[in-house]
Amino acid sequence: MFREHPRRGKYICGFLNNRNVKKLISLLAILVSNYAFSQHIISIQEKRQYLKDYSFCQCLSNVFNKDTIFKWDVSMSFYLEMIGNDLERVNKIDSVIKKYISEHLLVSTNKELGGKKFLMRTCITFYNSEYLTKYISSLYKLSSKNKVK
Repeated sequence: MFREHPRRGKYICGFLNNRNVKKLISLLAILVSNYAFSQHIISIQEKRQYLKDYSFCQCLSNVFNKDTIFKWDVSMSFYLEMIGNDLERVNKIDSVIKKYISEHLLVSTNKELGGKKFLMRTCITFYNSEYLTKYISSLYKLSSKNKVK
């Protein structure tokens, strides 16, 4: 099975020596890892959920001071990366969030609370709303070939 070459050492199957076998194994490992990584494709449902989660973070960012709430948090960056930094959809959802906050931000009528606002409650209500779910679904319509429009 092994043949000896005077200068190149032992050969396997007539053309592979130890050095070539190591190169071949390295190449196969790279190809397998690239294939495995490329198979992690985010489904439409996952992108919808990530966009919905992003919208909650963005709502909080709009109602609170951005410098304090997201000083130590990278959630919005994570969600943006997971949806593929799709600026068209992100801009659309950002405008919907601003409109929702302007129309639905609740102010307490309790005199003891001094007219404070329901900031977190507004964002939670928005996140759980049927309106947001339907709007995000409309942003990710499926074509006949199951590709995102």
